[in-house]
Amino acid sequence: MFFHDYNNRKAGIYKMPDISVLIIDDEPWALNYMKKIFERRDLGFHICAAVSNAEAALKLIPSVHPHVVITDIQMSKITGLELLQRIKETAPECEVVIVSAYSNFDYAREALRHHAFDYCVKPVSMQDAQLLLQKLRTHMEK
Repeated sequence: MFFHDYNNRKAGIYKMPDISVLIIDDEPWALNYMKKIFERRDLGFHICAAVSNAEAALKLIPSVHPHVVITDIQMSKITGLELLQRIKETAPECEVVIVSAYSNFDYAREALRHHAFDYCVKPVSMQDAQLLLQKLRTHMEK
């Protein structure tokens, strides 16, 4: 995707660029927890911003240009699914991961129908977060 730099890789000086992540959750404990588990500099991921509502995220996206958005599905005013749709309209290259406290298959199906990269159930374990980030990196390096 955006990581190809053949000349530097061939010369042995290729460094994986950081992948910027924007996190959105209206619950402070969940926002803090997700900031901790998705800030993985060892895997090349850094949190560029964390906000508590979709409106703030939509205002921020044009200026911070996140590679990945990780958002709660249930929020007031604009839901995570609505946010996903708007992001895909304005920044289609941005990958979106939906996180929910509900393992409802209808939510997951709807998220995937709108081109979410993945759907995770809260609380996301450290192991699941690492697997997700590795999957994202592999996808973005193509």
